[in-house]
Amino acid sequence: MTWSVAFIDLVLRFARTAADIDGEALEESLRCKTPLYLNFGLDRSFDPANPIWQEFLAGYERAFEPTGWTHSFYLVHARSYPESAFGCFSYHYEPETRCMRLHFGNRDSCTDGPLSVRRQQNRSDELRTLFSSVRLDLPEAEFVRGRSWMYNLPAYRRLFPPDYVTTADPVAPELQFMSLWGQFIDRNGNLRPKATDIFRKHMDTASTPDELRDSFPLPVLATHCSIQYFFDFYGVDPRT
Repeated sequence: MTWSVAFIDLVLRFARTAADIDGEALEESLRCKTPLYLNFGLDRSFDPANPIWQEFLAGYERAFEPTGWTHSFYLVHARSYPESAFGCFSYHYEPETRCMRLHFGNRDSCTDGPLSVRRQQNRSDELRTLFSSVRLDLPEAEFVRGRSWMYNLPAYRRLFPPDYVTTADPVAPELQFMSLWGQFIDRNGNLRPKATDIFRKHMDTASTPDELRDSFPLPVLATHCSIQYFFDFYGVDPRT
């Protein structure tokens, strides 16, 4: 999925508003309060001296039309995500905590949508395959964690064990991650009108940092539970 110019414009508008309200340099808001840095293919160090980031800032400052220029820069440097062996789902494992973290990406071309009732069995099959693989490859894994705005959606929650989704709890918004910003874009990278309108209205009336962070319509929810609940829920045979 490629971001649209409209989404880039929304992100930049938030950065400018945050800089005004927080009384900080715009370049700090762009780096620390938008998903731009990571989606230019850079790492989670958020190093302000990174040459690619410095190239972006220099171009942004010179640009006659910053939104269009930022979108062009994004298209050149956009982070590429490898194809998942598990359809719309992927994970990464944290050996120090014996925890795996689930990630969702729309890699379903069906016009019904990846979370539609028609595609629910496909998503469940993908998760069953994923956890079967984990059981074989990572027998030491003990926990599963998630962090996304998507846990607000019944169509997403129904894919997981009840013991997992009942732990969902709001956490402070992480402004640099798509686990928060993803609520504004559809499968084609275009803006979702309803969520965007709510966001803009709240952003335009915010006068404090807390009010600005509360502008996002849906909070990020954090989830966690034992991995055994997933094995049981998807019927993963311990011998597989």
